[in-house]
Amino acid sequence: MITGGLGSVGGTLARVLASHREVNLALVGRSQLPSRDEWASWRHDEADRTSKAIRLVQALEREGARVLPLQADVSEPEQLRAAVERVHAEFGPIHGVIHAAGATDRAGFCSIEQMTMAVSERHFAPKVDGTATLDGALADDPLDFCLLTSSLSSLLGGLGFAAYAAANAYLDAFAAARSREGASWVSVNWDGWDFSGRAPDDEREGTGRFALTPGEGAAVFSRLLSERWPAQVAVSTGDLPTRVSQWIALEARGAIRSPPPAANGATPRQDEGVHDRIVAIWQALLGIEAIGPDDNFFELGGHSLLAIQLASRLRDTFHVDLSVHTLFESATLGELCERIAEQLSSAPSTDRALEEILDHVEQLSDDEIAALLEAEP
Repeated sequence: MITGGLGSVGGTLARVLASHREVNLALVGRSQLPSRDEWASWRHDEADRTSKAIRLVQALEREGARVLPLQADVSEPEQLRAAVERVHAEFGPIHGVIHAAGATDRAGFCSIEQMTMAVSERHFAPKVDGTATLDGALADDPLDFCLLTSSLSSLLGGLGFAAYAAANAYLDAFAAARSREGASWVSVNWDGWDFSGRAPDDEREGTGRFALTPGEGAAVFSRLLSERWPAQVAVSTGDLPTRVSQWIALEARGAIRSPPPAANGATPRQDEGVHDRIVAIWQALLGIEAIGPDDNFFELGGHSLLAIQLASRLRDTFHVDLSVHTLFESATLGELCERIAEQLSSAPSTDRALEEILDHVEQLSDDEIAALLEAEP
């Protein structure tokens, strides 16, 4: 049984199981699939989640697997028990579980200042409540293994990942506790996954260079299936101690490359004033003199605390709405110059706005102005 089995990660792991042997797969998701007699006439769309789920089930069955798609919220005990009973009725006892349910949409990631109970519950419901519910619902099944899909964020953290990292740390602790009791539970701290298919492995850039391709994730899972599992396994596409040093110990990299000069001997610039001020901020934070348009803030030694300081200084300097997430999306100097220049060009003129306010005030009577002032707290 795979919770989150109709999603990208759960579906990838299901394909590995289907390719290894004849297997009965119960794929549990929060959304209900249409009945099978509607699949042939279903209007398939590459971006539609229902279409993707239908194609996944069909592909697994072509591999020889028997597949039972089920709808259930894993954090709701009654729904999960009903799903388990369906699996028992269809396939008999459950021998293996992969708990891959979780929230990875952008709405679940924000700074601590923006964190709300609703945001944290997006992660805690499937990973914390869901794990405990799963453990109770499967208490009588002869499980050979239970694999929890945790994240490397519980080891490395990450900007905007407070609730997500905490929820995954719970998975790690839960698996360790069940393992000490003699159960075959393992928590796998996966690196990020990239299902976009945009770049070959050797062309990854920026922070996305660490993302697992589906093929790499499938290869790791195949190795896990063939080996004896410890209670926790960390999957990192880069050298993990180095990443811990940079992101946890906040040790900047020592070797910094100098940018190549432009063909005419000058540094390319989008907007000279914007460029110069951003360069000055980078130089102050990173302690580096030579910075080129293709240099990446994080590859030059920038870490989480410096990124927060950078975002704050850029907001104070340019008076633009700039989040730390923007720095990940526009990590090179050139990209950041373009992003800020775009915001500055699209922002309304402060002088013009002030003129409109003054024009409005001049048209008010003394009594109207006095009434407005009295209404102010």
